[in-house]
Amino acid sequence: MYNICLTEVGRLKLSYEITVTVHDGISFYGVRITSTDENGLTETKSANDITSDKDKIEALVNLMNLGNVTPVTLEDIVSDFIE
Repeated sequence: MYNICLTEVGRLKLSYEITVTVHDGISFYGVRITSTDENGLTETKSANDITSDKDKIEALVNLMNLGNVTPVTLEDIVSDFIE
């Protein structure tokens, strides 16, 4: 899933991916966000093992997409989600 948003410095393509890790047979889901600017410069940040509930992570990623969440703010968003 990706989104293109306008920023103060131009256009930014944001892509959102759900990541999966398995611990003791249980799947845990996380998020990876990649931003690419007009010059092709990319920044990627991941937050792993956020939840074991696939529906919750899908809802979180959809909200991130709607809110144009960038790699810079990923940690704050995930922290608020967990609390």
